[in-house]
Amino acid sequence: MAATWHRIGKKTKKGWLRVRDRLDFSSVSKIILENRSVDGISQVDYFFRLFESVFERSDLCVSVPEDSDVSKILNGQRNVPKDIVFFYQASVHMVLLQKSVKMLLDELPDPAYVKEQIYHLLWNDQSISDEKKRSLTSFYERAEVFIASLILFGMTRAFVPKKRKETGKSFLLSDFLLDSKLPAVNRHFIGREKELAEIHNLLGREHCLFLEGIGGIGKSELAKFYVKRYQSEYAHVVYLRYRGTLKRTIQELDFIDDTLEMTDEERFWNHLRFFKYLDGNHLVVLDNFNSVPEDEPLFHEFLSMKFQVLVTTRSHIDEVLAYEVKEIQDIKDLRTLFCAYAPNATDYTEDVTEIIDKVYRHTLTVELAAKTLAVSCMKPDQLLKALQTEGISLSNPNKVVLTKDFSSRKGQLYQHIRLLFELQGLSDEDIHILRNMTIMPENGISKELFHFWQGKYDFNCTNDLVEYGWIQEDFSQNQLALHPFLAEVLVHETEPAISNCADILKGIFENCVLYGLDVPYYNELLNTIESIYRHIRMDDTVSAGLFMDTTMSYLCKYGRIEAVERILYIMKALPDFQENKRWMAIYDCYAGYSEYMKSNYQSARSFYEHGIEILQPVHSVYADLLSNLYNNLGQVCLALGEKEKALYFVESALKIRKDYELQFSHDSVVQQFSLAQMLAATGQWRESRKILFALIRLLKPMNSMKLMLAEIYYTLAIVEQTRLPEDSLEHLKKARQAMLDGYLYLDSPEIKGIERQIHNAEIVVKGLKEGVLKRIPKIQ
Repeated sequence: MAATWHRIGKKTKKGWLRVRDRLDFSSVSKIILENRSVDGISQVDYFFRLFESVFERSDLCVSVPEDSDVSKILNGQRNVPKDIVFFYQASVHMVLLQKSVKMLLDELPDPAYVKEQIYHLLWNDQSISDEKKRSLTSFYERAEVFIASLILFGMTRAFVPKKRKETGKSFLLSDFLLDSKLPAVNRHFIGREKELAEIHNLLGREHCLFLEGIGGIGKSELAKFYVKRYQSEYAHVVYLRYRGTLKRTIQELDFIDDTLEMTDEERFWNHLRFFKYLDGNHLVVLDNFNSVPEDEPLFHEFLSMKFQVLVTTRSHIDEVLAYEVKEIQDIKDLRTLFCAYAPNATDYTEDVTEIIDKVYRHTLTVELAAKTLAVSCMKPDQLLKALQTEGISLSNPNKVVLTKDFSSRKGQLYQHIRLLFELQGLSDEDIHILRNMTIMPENGISKELFHFWQGKYDFNCTNDLVEYGWIQEDFSQNQLALHPFLAEVLVHETEPAISNCADILKGIFENCVLYGLDVPYYNELLNTIESIYRHIRMDDTVSAGLFMDTTMSYLCKYGRIEAVERILYIMKALPDFQENKRWMAIYDCYAGYSEYMKSNYQSARSFYEHGIEILQPVHSVYADLLSNLYNNLGQVCLALGEKEKALYFVESALKIRKDYELQFSHDSVVQQFSLAQMLAATGQWRESRKILFALIRLLKPMNSMKLMLAEIYYTLAIVEQTRLPEDSLEHLKKARQAMLDGYLYLDSPEIKGIERQIHNAEIVVKGLKEGVLKRIPKIQ
């Protein structure tokens, strides 16, 4: 490739290229699509053919965008789904992308011209360094490799929506948050004009405003519609769904610079800094804040920050400015809402009005009543009669749940919803799906994942439940969720437990049992695990203990220490805990890990030693657990500087595995890796290197253990750093690629950190080769 680079606009068949054009997935795709033949493929076909290798994988649960979403992606209004980006960052999958690009290029009348235009797009983008441009253009001679590399690079950059590109706005939420999309507004939202105007006026004068009202009255939809209408008045809008505490809500956001090594506490402080950066031109919406100041340690600090706050809550808080959201006053609006879901009721004005009044004009119940009418084939007068005489047919008409609202009206609404539940005549399978939904995260779950874990590949029942009004579906994010008010009802109606949620728990268990495997949806899996423990009844303690052990392993891998501590609390409360040696030792194992992660090494040591003592004398039933306890104790000793003891305990762990002929597992890899670290720490670097190479040979063919492979490559590079600097550099590069193969973003701190180390190592190696630096012989 010639070394003369075109850095300014170039005359083309279609005119001058604009200097400010930004290279991203949309702009590269636009060049390809603009140069199709007359009868060429459509935009949608282009998208699905380009990414066909990921959509063919049934085991990945990749989000499949609707045709309308594809159009927005190609027009630069929406980013490529992150699970697709994760997939193609793996080098083995990148080859598949190159094949797809080649097939598309072969169908173009002039693929060489397309390659040339994409090349100029790259060099006209002033937001890319010259070094990166040279790196990307090194593949220029092979068109499919060059274009596939730019497509991947464009997908992994911080996403800049098309309208933002045009305005040149510098601060973008996507520079911080992995997912900054706002939730969709219900398409049947109606009325509330007076409320919207009043809220707008109050927020124009006040720093924060709480929308209060009973569950299901429409607070969240009102907040969403407010954002949709007035979004242009704010620099940015951040939408938060409350998750039990403000700390947890902030901590569990997905930020671009989060690292896998971060503890919960580090992740929280990293995210909190972002909110402190926002000023009064920003709006933060906190949805479903169902707590009170005395139970929320961050309450006053959060409200004292500079940004404006709009909160929805079922609680009444005296010390804040509150706006009570009441029933929609205009009966015409309510009838329009009702008939939007039950079109056949349009001519039954009087009956519809009485039904609406019977359910107290409660928005959610009005919607459910209309959907019940639509699916039950009842007439409006029949539904009205059933509502008027509901207590006769209910199995337990006095069952009323009162929570923070403490109102008799809520109890009556609960009765209405129970009646509608029975009138719809839901099948056992429908009820089972709803039961499984009650243990999913409150902020929603991927539709594909929800079915994948249940072993179901037919979405019909779930789609019906969306139509019936029991499940909410956010089509823009392909997420399923329960309305908080309905979730409360359904938990009591379906009574989720270990035994009756066995299918979805089995799917999650199988995801966690090989906890070394990397999956692109690990965050959703972790949040689901935590949600399960908040809602499920432990009726089968044997299965519960096994599920706890396995899921805590996965939580530990990703640093969810607070979640592990909550599960340990639940485990300790299980019946017969004190009589079950395995449970007690498992408790010590994870309690020790929790203390280790907090750098409380002596406390961690005590837990591990106690666990080992419990399992004496050694029995084959406990050999796997005992082996792990010895390995963990070795890691603690290494942290305390007791290297010889550390090596002894890790060797003891491996001896137990050998003596009791334990099956090969992820624990085997972890313990061999620990042995390599201990050998290196005690100066036995050659022996350490041999073990690390053996682990690399073992793990390289496994596509789902790339992060572990990256850690081994990195450790090998450290071991070789002073003795074999050229080899060390090569292994740092391989560690970087393994990180990408393990679904880390190019912009992630781990990748940036190792790239800095690679750069430093390259300087050292170059200096040694050119004689600028000298190897200093080690004094024996």
